[in-house]
Amino acid sequence: MKDIHIFFNELRLNVGAIWLENDVVKLFVPKKFQNQKTKNFIINNKNQITSILHQNAIFSRERFLNTLILRDNTVTKHPLSSSQDRLWFIEQYERGTYAYHIPIILE
Repeated sequence: MKDIHIFFNELRLNVGAIWLENDVVKLFVPKKFQNQKTKNFIINNKNQITSILHQNAIFSRERFLNTLILRDNTVTKHPLSSSQDRLWFIEQYERGTYAYHIPIILE
């Protein structure tokens, strides 16, 4: 699934677009993407691409270019960043400490 989002971002950066029109995948790509590799990628991932585009209501080229973050309901677990992981560890270890919260106001 990560590859699909990378593909979408590369398309967007190169002013390409992919969208659904009457449940058919439409594609506008620059010369850089007009190759067999791109075609095979779309064919091999068509169901997942269609699902993501449908979930995000991407039914036009403009909508694809204006939607920066695409929802993906197939991803169920989002890992914490290292900073979030450290904060979570401290919270669990100290059980409700104010280590990262300063409950006073100084003037």
